Amino acid sequence: MAGLVTQLLSTIWSLFHLTRSDSLGKRFDALVTNLGCHNVDLSSSHWKSVLHTIQIPILALNASSLLISVFLSWKLCKVRRLSLQNISKAHIRLKQFGLESFTRVGGSKRMHNLYLVSPRTHFTLKHIHLLTEK
Repeated sequence: MAGLVTQLLSTIWSLFHLTRSDSLGKRFDALVTNLGCHNVDLSSSHWKSVLHTIQIPILALNASSLLISVFLSWKLCKVRRLSLQNISKAHIRLKQFGLESFTRVGGSKRMHNLYLVSPRTHFTLKHIHLLTEK
């Protein structure tokens, strides 16, 4: 998600930089070329060459990268949602299998209660029991 936001900001910055350079070129021509230098063009094709050779291709690359990032982020979110659903279903199936196999074997009531306690609590109780036994 952070990569997508970064790519969006990069594309917006490229667009801003493109419009800003065009505006700067027009102001330069109006103030320096027309007023200060009496219509002597010092930067004959500099602004247009910068726009066409550098800034427009950068904006196009950023826009295409943004589209690719949106597509990949969408696919990643879709896959993650499906994997979370599958993990949840597998956990339920595993718990059902454990209960069914435990009832088939026919363990004692005490073992059945220990089985229902979470594994962390079970091992904590076992550890306390071993420490107090010594």
